Parts: sequence; structure tokens; C-alpha cells
Amino acid sequence: MILLDRSKNKALYLQLCEQIKSRVIAGQLPEGARLPSCRQLAKDLQISRNTVELAYQQLRAEGYLESKPGSGFYVADLEYLLPLSSQQNNLASREEKKAYQYDFQYGKIDHLYCPFNLWRKLTNQCLQSEQQKIVFSGNHQGILGLRTQIQKYLAEFRGVSCQAEQIIVGAGTQYCLNLLSQLIKKQFSTIAVEDPCLDTTKVVFRNNGLKIKPVDLTSLEKIPAQALYVNPSYQFPTGKIMSLQQRLELLAWAQNQQALIIEDDYNSDFKFLGKPLPALQGLNNDDNVVYLGTFSKAMSLSISYLVLPWKILEIYQEMFQDHESSVSVLQQKTLEQFMALGYWERHLRKISRIYSKKYTFLTQQITEQMGNRTRIVNENIGLHLLLEAEGLTEQELVARAENQAIKVYPASKHWWLKKQDHANMVLLGFCGLEENELCAGIELLRKAWFTKPCLFPR
Repeated sequence: MILLDRSKNKALYLQLCEQIKSRVIAGQLPEGARLPSCRQLAKDLQISRNTVELAYQQLRAEGYLESKPGSGFYVADLEYLLPLSSQQNNLASREEKKAYQYDFQYGKIDHLYCPFNLWRKLTNQCLQSEQQKIVFSGNHQGILGLRTQIQKYLAEFRGVSCQAEQIIVGAGTQYCLNLLSQLIKKQFSTIAVEDPCLDTTKVVFRNNGLKIKPVDLTSLEKIPAQALYVNPSYQFPTGKIMSLQQRLELLAWAQNQQALIIEDDYNSDFKFLGKPLPALQGLNNDDNVVYLGTFSKAMSLSISYLVLPWKILEIYQEMFQDHESSVSVLQQKTLEQFMALGYWERHLRKISRIYSKKYTFLTQQITEQMGNRTRIVNENIGLHLLLEAEGLTEQELVARAENQAIKVYPASKHWWLKKQDHANMVLLGFCGLEENELCAGIELLRKAWFTKPCLFPR
């Protein structure tokens, strides 16, 4: 039985997502099971049909559901998509129970430096002054005040040229990519994806019925699609930054091919040396770049946003003008105040200094303790290290680390074209660990990994 709590400060569609997801994982909804129609479930739960549809689409984007035209939503083949077969479920369960002494999780932020007290204060102020507005669902694109603050920030710090009317606020990056996929899939059946990229991005596109073509951007004339997803300011996980000349060449290609570029500005706020290059969107005059940004990498906020070209914005208005916003008005209003009062910029400067210090400390520890047995592939940007190690495969690096109660993460899954070329690399996130933990963790990794002479020359 599904129970939704309207008193919670959590969107109803997210509550519905969590409850359906838990039933799928527990096996209560087996593979191939058909879910109730949006209309029927909305009637049973006494909520809007749009809320149910939003939850179903989110679960589809995450790989839990698949849709069949004219038939409805079904539980997906989890062994293929997630994977979560019964045997792997047991392994996942044991993995959760296993206590890691040090977890080098990438994408994790240091919650010690999140301004929770300030956020609570601003939230209380919004509750007192905006009570009537907060009880409503708000504009389907997000409240205008927040979109205006995002527009100002993007113009000053990322060189993005847009109006607040072009901005769509959504509940996280995957939600925004799922939304964008629905907007473009009638025009584009195939999407080219810069290789490598975050593996979950490809899952979202695939689950929306788009054919994915991984591409190497060194040969633009060979790109086999008119829609292209790129990370010009931070290619995940290599940390490569697209030069200004490469950006201009990519924009020229898009103009000549009448193509659409999806620019994911992932981690652009965390470049520790030098000033970030302006976004592709700001260098473009042809209204053919979608810009995607997020607040999740700097704060514990599952809030992201899209900047849509005017022609795609028209499609959005036709398809979603009657939908509710996926982010609560209270959370949006608090973030608006956080930005308007200058706290967002101060917070970014503060945590950039903290993460830069951690990055420097970690690289020093790797050099001092492991010498020339490892090589750092990405430098001076992002919230993780891509580490290449001599003489061991990716699987061996992960397994030996686990034997020392250390969690490191495989890198090859983010490649499609040259997966085997990166089969001796792992990802080390560093934001969630303190310096003493980083030092101790690297010492244990050295003991776990290396027992023979060095091969990499310095």
C-alpha cells in the first residue's frame, strides 16, 4: 500500500518514486509487472495525474521502469539496466553492510562545510513572510525570483547569455536530462555522446528511447548525429577542458549541420588553477545550445536547471505548461534568498579553497607514499582523482583495496570506445574525507597494491 504524507517537506512525486522503487528492489514488483495507469493511480491516491506521470518518468530515467507505447509502464529488466538480479541484490546487500574504513566516493561533498544553520534561518524567514505563496505549487518552470538569480549568476560567472524565461528548474540533473530527452526525441532519434562521460547520463538517454552514439570529438565531421552531449568545462572522468579554439570549432560544426549541442557544465565551479573558460552557450549566437547546470556539487541540494533555446522552450511550453514544478516552492524561495544575499558566491569561494587544499594534500600523499607507481590522469579540476596504477587491473585495484576496508571506484565503465585502454584506473573522491583520513587511506592503498618494482618513469 502506498501512503503519501502531504505534511512532509518533500514533493509527492518523490515520495511516490521512493515507495515504488523500494517495492521493485524488494521483488514485490517483479520484472515485467505492469503498473497502474497514471489516471488510475492518481485517482486511488487522490493526487494529480501529472504527479504520477512525473514519478513514472523519473523511475523510467533511473532504469526501474520502461514504457510501452499504448500499453503503459512496466518494471524493467533490472539485471540488464541496474544491474539488480536476485544474486546481485544479495551482493549489493552485503556491500551495504560491509563497513569501509575509508570510502573515496566521488561526487560526495563535505557536509561539515554546508551552511545548514544559515539555510535553516533563511527557510524560517521564508515561512514567515511567504506563507500564502509557499502553499502553492509555483510556476512549472520554477519561481521567477530564483530563475532571475540563476540568470544573473550565469551571466557573471559562466558567460551564459539568456533570460530568466529560458530557465527551467528541476529536481536534479537526471530529472533535467529526462525532461530534455522528452523535448528533443521527436526531432532527434539519435544522440551523440562525448566519450567518456558519466555512465548514468547514457542510461537516461537510452531509457527515453534515444539511440546513443559515443564519439571522439577530434573528428567532428564523423559525428553521426545532429544532437550532441558534451562536457566542455570538465570531461568526466578525465577532467579534460575543451580549449577556446575547440569550442569555436564545435559551434561552427553545429551551425553547419543545424545540430543541437547539450552542454553539461558539470563541476565548472571547481577549477583550482586559472579561471574557467566561458560556457559554450555564451559563445553561441545561433540559439542551438542547451545549457545544464546544478547546485548539487556545491551543496546538498537536488536542484538543477536547464537553459533552453527559444525554439525548444516553445516545445516545453506546449508539453509541460500544465505540470507542477518538481522542486518545492519553499526550497526554491530559500535558494533564491541564499543567492540574492550573496551567500552562494561566498560559499563557492569557501569550499573551493577547502577542496583545493584537500586536492593538494591528496596528490602530495600519493606522490610521497606511492612514488612513481601511480600517475594522476586529471589535474587541478573536479572533486576526484583519476588514478592510473602500474601492474594491476582495475578489478585487482578495487578488490585489493576492499581487502583493506578501502572503497575505490572503477573508471572503465564511463568509456564506450576505449574501455580496455583505461582498465587499470580507479576514481578517488576526496571531498568527504579529512586530511588525516586521506593520509591513512593512501597508506593502506600502497600496502594493498604494490609489491614489485616501479614501471612508470618520472
